[in-house]
Amino acid sequence: MRFRRDQLSAGTLVLRSEQVLRRLMGVKALTQARLLCTYLSHGTEPMTDPIVEWAWRVGKQVVVPRVEGEQLQLIAFDRWKTLRRGRFGIREPAVATGKTVPATQVDCFIVPGLAFDRQGFRMGYGKGYFDRLLAGVSGFKIGLCFAFQLTDALPHDPWDVPLSAVVTDKEIVDCTKHL
Repeated sequence: MRFRRDQLSAGTLVLRSEQVLRRLMGVKALTQARLLCTYLSHGTEPMTDPIVEWAWRVGKQVVVPRVEGEQLQLIAFDRWKTLRRGRFGIREPAVATGKTVPATQVDCFIVPGLAFDRQGFRMGYGKGYFDRLLAGVSGFKIGLCFAFQLTDALPHDPWDVPLSAVVTDKEIVDCTKHL
């Protein structure tokens, strides 16, 4: 039987998320980025709040996605109290907070998913929001997951946008050699 993310205990989620974060700090594109886009973790996804806190501490500008119709809008994010639960129960900035930032200005994206492969393809949640957001942008794209969510290959469609790297609690996978 394959391990599932929703089987993680709260303690294991925190521990493995810390391991992901330590590896993520080894990605030069992240540490050199001036403008960082990250998802805000939900449920048993690798926890991203520490990434936001680190980015603010070192003076990076942070944007986070907000669902607007069938698109993701990137909203400048500089304080936790501006968040609300969005259309899918995911934390996002309230409508009146922060300015909208074009995805083409982002240096580095941190992207969620249910599964990832070593070529940089991901299985998302089925609505295509991140593929539409990432289409045509040049920023470095990093998928975060736990090692058991990484596989050798996933089926993908022509509109799926491959990531530059996948970071797990066990390794960093450089996907650019496959592009």
